[in-house]
Amino acid sequence: MREGNTLPVIHIKYESHKFTIKDSYKLLPQKLATLCKSYGIADKGIFLHSFMNADRLGYVGPKPAREYYENMSDSQYDDIPQRITIKDMVIEYMMWDCKSLHIILTTFREKIHMSYHIDPLSNHSIAGVAYKIWLNMTNSMPEIARIANNTTLAKEIREAYYGGIAEVVVPTVGYDVSGNKVEVNANYYDVNSLYPSVMVDNPMPLGTVEEVQVGAKLSEMFGFCYAKVSVDETMKVPFLPLRGPDRVMAVTGN
Repeated sequence: MREGNTLPVIHIKYESHKFTIKDSYKLLPQKLATLCKSYGIADKGIFLHSFMNADRLGYVGPKPAREYYENMSDSQYDDIPQRITIKDMVIEYMMWDCKSLHIILTTFREKIHMSYHIDPLSNHSIAGVAYKIWLNMTNSMPEIARIANNTTLAKEIREAYYGGIAEVVVPTVGYDVSGNKVEVNANYYDVNSLYPSVMVDNPMPLGTVEEVQVGAKLSEMFGFCYAKVSVDETMKVPFLPLRGPDRVMAVTGN
């Protein structure tokens, strides 16, 4: 298990053997200690992170002072043997690290398979699991399934969606009603998960795909369409996104 911005899967080939290593954090994005509590598994124990360094890898001797044992009660500290071996402690900790994660992934796999009849471990991330569950559920909704399984149509619809445009702005100057510049203090706010919240509270385009003739009124449409748009070049903050070669841009013009 590894946290952070890492690749979800690594393929390794050694002689005639092939290995695939997946980052479990992409499937279950929580600390292992938190997952152990959620799945009712005994805690994996205490590791002396602050005590460890390159010179102490072979340490054999009296147990370290109380301050090296974080999140531990005095009674737990008293139960620790007076003499420890770092090598044995590390092996025991890592063994339980692997065993507890194996139990969690096995339980997770069984629950998902029982509920949705898919194997979640065949995916690289929890997003992939959710998408496969959704595809599996569309079998009872033929119109959605037809769009989801139509590679060309799904790709075209996906082109209509953009990530959020985030710009760093230091708001120090504004304008009064007469158009004069004045110093202002302003608060800027962002919205988390805007797309999902809109999709929950509002109807989404579903049903049979139909071709709309040129000249149709946008106010009477409900769906996706290709459009030619003209944005006033005097607009200071254009809001229409456009995919450039390396980033999303907000542009003016046609």
